[in-house]
Amino acid sequence: MRVKDYKFWFYEADLDERPHVHVGKQGREAKFWLKPVGWARAGRLMTHSIKSA
Repeated sequence: MRVKDYKFWFYEADLDERPHVHVGKQGREAKFWLKPVGWARAGRLMTHSIKSA
């Protein structure tokens, strides 16, 4: 799925982790938990990019 410049994707093979979504923009990536909603890791995606999205 794409929204503006952001790409969202899920991996079915991540069975040992709780549900989450990966978010990327321009080769950078962050990961968010879905239940409860929270930030798993920022990766190389800048925090100000995430907050302004």
